[in-house]
Amino acid sequence: MSQWSFAKRGLLAMLMALCLILAACASAPPSSPVSPGTTESPSVTSPSSPELTQEPTQEPTLEPTKAATPTESDTSVTPVSPGVLSADSGFRPETDGFSFENYGNEAGYANLMAEDLVRLFGEEVVASRAGGTLVLAPPASQWMEEINQQMKDGHCEGMATLSLLFYTSKSQTADFGADTTYGLKIADNEKLQREIAYWFVTQATDPTAKGVLNTVTPQQVVEKLSEVFQAGKQPSDSYTLGIYKPDRSGGHAITPYAIQQKEDGKLGILVYDNNYPGMAREIEVDQQANTWTYSGSTNPSEAADTYAGDAETKTLELAPSSLRMERQIAPFLSAAQIGSNPSPWRAALGLGAAQAAEGSLTQIWVNTGAEFLITDSQGRRLGFAEGRFQQEIPGAKAQSLKYGLNVWAVDQEPVYFLPGDLEFSMVLDGKSLSKEGRSEVTMIGPGFDLEISEIQLAPGQKDELVFAPNGTSLRYQTAGSESPDIFMGMEGQEVDYAFAIKGMELQGGGALEVSRDMEKGLLILKTTGSGGPGTYGFLLGRITQAGGEQIFGHEAISLAPGDTAYLDFGRWTGKGGTLSLQIDRSSDGTIDEVQELTDMTTALNEELPPPADTEGATAATPVP
Repeated sequence: MSQWSFAKRGLLAMLMALCLILAACASAPPSSPVSPGTTESPSVTSPSSPELTQEPTQEPTLEPTKAATPTESDTSVTPVSPGVLSADSGFRPETDGFSFENYGNEAGYANLMAEDLVRLFGEEVVASRAGGTLVLAPPASQWMEEINQQMKDGHCEGMATLSLLFYTSKSQTADFGADTTYGLKIADNEKLQREIAYWFVTQATDPTAKGVLNTVTPQQVVEKLSEVFQAGKQPSDSYTLGIYKPDRSGGHAITPYAIQQKEDGKLGILVYDNNYPGMAREIEVDQQANTWTYSGSTNPSEAADTYAGDAETKTLELAPSSLRMERQIAPFLSAAQIGSNPSPWRAALGLGAAQAAEGSLTQIWVNTGAEFLITDSQGRRLGFAEGRFQQEIPGAKAQSLKYGLNVWAVDQEPVYFLPGDLEFSMVLDGKSLSKEGRSEVTMIGPGFDLEISEIQLAPGQKDELVFAPNGTSLRYQTAGSESPDIFMGMEGQEVDYAFAIKGMELQGGGALEVSRDMEKGLLILKTTGSGGPGTYGFLLGRITQAGGEQIFGHEAISLAPGDTAYLDFGRWTGKGGTLSLQIDRSSDGTIDEVQELTDMTTALNEELPPPADTEGATAATPVP
């Protein structure tokens, strides 16, 4: 585990404890190469055409809604009735599916680790391998943490994909401990756990995401699968099947393997559903009406509810395996990194660093039980408001991921995408909360990441976040008394930086603003409107290719309301030493105080136990 991962998981707890002690004592303010893919998304033809493609004119945009609650459930699972198989790939759930059920982030189970991210995106996500330790660039590390958290509600996409890759011999079960897919064990099998997580992630990356056929009708899905199944274990391509409720809740990924003719003239798409190990399941398709239905639940012992759709709902989608096996494009690389080490897929598009940066989007990951809404400077909205999904910001979109573990209770927010040059705000509104809840918001874009967490929002409390373009600043206004954690990461030409800031008590009505000036090498911290002085601690991570990762930490920085502090991180070259902190009391433009801060991380490290790594979100791993 990297020093920064250790610091992020443990040192802030010590900083918080030390800040609390100081705050309690103070009564007054103290002084491998792959073949390139294609970006073109083919266009949907008429239902009678076997060449199933989709329109290239506009990238598909999802309009997710909150997960629906089932109204009528059936605790029984209807077995697949016998019938004639008009198309059959030969896949069978009892041998080619996994013997274990879909799972979340159980203790002791691994997800992505640093080397997995390199495999997914290439060496351009690596900040250093000095001393045999792989250290990811800060935005890459943050993105991996976010996507790993998403898997807490299920790994269906990874299980559906990997079972298909095993069957078509694109991957070998023997490499993971058994002769058949059904013979594989998930417990104590970190290699298999990480492999399932790896394929889960491809639903969120290009070119895979761009290649999903998500504007198709039930009839078109039947035609495409019929064509593919005729080739058995050696198709030109293979497909997982994504299903959603009509409101696009309950996203789930399953593995189709045969088409069955039914006595009533309808068809059945036989599927392996990873929530039902060893069982044949069926999606019923009425070709004449161009509709489909599927009864599913989290497992056979729980209540089932019905998925359904027609030609207009677009709630079936096909994801090709071929694009998953391409080198994926990292959505968080800076223009400098893209230019120095372009991926084959990006190079095939003729995209240099400038073009890639110009067309980039910023990702927003939200983890909260409160209501929230994203608004730009012109008042245009993205998110849920007035009982529906609002998508008023040009160039913005939302992408729902598929989990499948608890398809009726999942309350995961989609990932939101905004133009990179946009300033926007977000209101966290606790009006619907029945008790205090934790909120976290993360912003990731080309060459940077920005996160605010540990917001303890009370019922009725309303807080506001304002994000500057490219993650250069964050302003947090609270109506309560908060102690948020703020993380900032950025890639440079020769040096990458990561910051963690812990503030103790930001009084109700107060605001905290954190910003960075990379040209001057300054981290800027300002408080306004709070009821009293605040005590802060910080961590600074500095990463170079030759020197690896070094950490500087300090606590007990005291700021009165209206003060601005400037941390001169650009002058720190690592290996101990001091950092200069300049304080402008009352923020009148005059530096009133200069402090030389000493590194306290060694002492803090000695007092902390090693952190557990239960989610596999390691930012750095030893290189064999």
